[in-house]
Amino acid sequence: MVKNVSIIPIHERHIAGFRDALDLVAREGNYLVFSEAPPLESVSEFVKGNIKDNGIQLVAVDDDDVVVGWIDILRGNFAKDQHVGRLGMAIVPDWRGRGLGRKLISAALSRAEDSDLELVQLNVFESNQRALKLYEEFGFSREGLRSNAWKINGELINDIPMSRPLKTRKRKI
Repeated sequence: MVKNVSIIPIHERHIAGFRDALDLVAREGNYLVFSEAPPLESVSEFVKGNIKDNGIQLVAVDDDDVVVGWIDILRGNFAKDQHVGRLGMAIVPDWRGRGLGRKLISAALSRAEDSDLELVQLNVFESNQRALKLYEEFGFSREGLRSNAWKINGELINDIPMSRPLKTRKRKI
């Protein structure tokens, strides 16, 4: 049976499923900087904080409300970077290659455009060519290269910082 997927704001009922999906992708070792998800308590605190702060954190859920992917754009932590959001996303293996990444990015960028954020940044492993292509399709530009920034399964991997401006704002001079 083919299941449908919906992109919705994360809710507290998704915390355990989000953590499970995060752990599954992290343990693959190829897409995230950590090798396993943080403890459930930490993930719960993170998600509840984003909900409280009206952060951009969306989940892709199947017909059974199982989390199969996610995206977040988190505002900077300092007064001088509050205009910048950091994008993170991943999709569980069984749901890759179905256009879900496009749906997640489109939904999150739409919300970011409606916020006071001015710039979205991300980092991606150079080895993740599928993600690089997708980000470039959505207007993200490469901002350089951090050579040998990561070591995955004994192989040195370059890190590519990327960014995408949001709506143009008048700047104070």
